[in-house]
Amino acid sequence: MRWLVIFLLVSLAGLLVAAGGILYHIAMKHRELRRTPAEGLDAVEEPEIESEI
Repeated sequence: MRWLVIFLLVSLAGLLVAAGGILYHIAMKHRELRRTPAEGLDAVEEPEIESEI
C-alpha cells in the first residue's frame, strides 16, 4: 500500500512538472510572437472601391 502512495505522489509530481514546462513553452512563444512583427502585413493593401459612375 505504501508503494502505491509513493507511486501516486511521484506520478503527480511528474505531471505537475510536465504541465509547468508546457505553460512555460507557451508563454515563451507568446512573448516571441508579440516582439516580432507578423510577416506580410506590409504587403496587405486595402482594396480600392470602384465606383459605378
